[in-house]
Amino acid sequence: MSIKIENVRKSFGNFHALDGVNLEIPSGELVALLGPSGSGKTTLLRILAGLEAADSGRILVEGRDTTEDHVRERQVGFVFQHYALFRHLTIFENVAYGLRVKPRATRPDKDYIHSRVTELLKLVQLDWLGDRYPAQLSGGQRQRIALARALAVEPRLLLLDEPFGALDAKVRLELRHWLRRLHDDLGITSVFVTHDQEEAMEVSDRVVILNAGQIEQVGTPEEVYDAPATPFVHEFLGLTNLFTGHLRQEVLAAGRNVKVTEETALDDKQGAHAYVRPYDFEVSLQADGEDYIPAELRFAQTIGNIVRLQFIIPGREEPVRVELEKTKFRALRVGIGAKLFLKPRHVQIFVKDRKDAAWAGTGS
Repeated sequence: MSIKIENVRKSFGNFHALDGVNLEIPSGELVALLGPSGSGKTTLLRILAGLEAADSGRILVEGRDTTEDHVRERQVGFVFQHYALFRHLTIFENVAYGLRVKPRATRPDKDYIHSRVTELLKLVQLDWLGDRYPAQLSGGQRQRIALARALAVEPRLLLLDEPFGALDAKVRLELRHWLRRLHDDLGITSVFVTHDQEEAMEVSDRVVILNAGQIEQVGTPEEVYDAPATPFVHEFLGLTNLFTGHLRQEVLAAGRNVKVTEETALDDKQGAHAYVRPYDFEVSLQADGEDYIPAELRFAQTIGNIVRLQFIIPGREEPVRVELEKTKFRALRVGIGAKLFLKPRHVQIFVKDRKDAAWAGTGS
């Protein structure tokens, strides 16, 4: 089921939750709505479900305007963060609930309900728990039951609101792999909300990044991470180092030139930012050329096979974060206070267009 969102706006008093959102979701795609708190992602999900009404704009499903359709008419399955299971009903009856409360004219018979629920419990690998109650299940098991209940009514669209947010890290990791496999098997158009960047990158076909009620970028996980469209996206998706100063054909930092492809005469006052990811630095004992920045090592922390470093460079208040493989760091044979040299391998510069206040990026 394909979805087209056209210029959707929603305000709560003076707060603009959605400010002219446009988005197309192809049939069968798994899309993540990613953004900080207050970015509008949950509001957009609830409007898709019919749980909230947009102030303006349209929602088209397979080309048909469903903006005014009641939630019962939308054929949507919704999975909440905190499960929303009925504590007084068994697991079997929780999954069967959506089928049993259908209008009499469309309500399936008892045999179908029994076979459908049994099938779904097997699908989520919990058919042996049908006679238990929600309080007797773990958080991960309850979330899988909530998903089975959403699927029971054979939705055309599956919506998930922070589905793993209430679970511990290990269970979240297991369930997101499981959700990806389940989606591939079922092929239902699915949209899920998350603030976890790693979760969005690992599970989704495409990521929609929202900020202050607007879409900053839409793309595959690889596209939004490797080629962020705005400074917000670059800073939101993982650690990065921001450089400001005079940008001409280089980023000027501590008197050294870090060459990039930007050819326009710019500086940070005109609206230009340069970013380097922590893993995009070379670290050397000696400066081999003019592109190296002198730096002093102030912090080192080993996490698995990676060593996280912090350097201080002259004329810069914020430390520069660098990540090296443990073997490469050990080969340097240095400790805290060592004088080293940094060279960025990839720099991305964002230039602000004063006419429309849009950001344009370039990198090397």
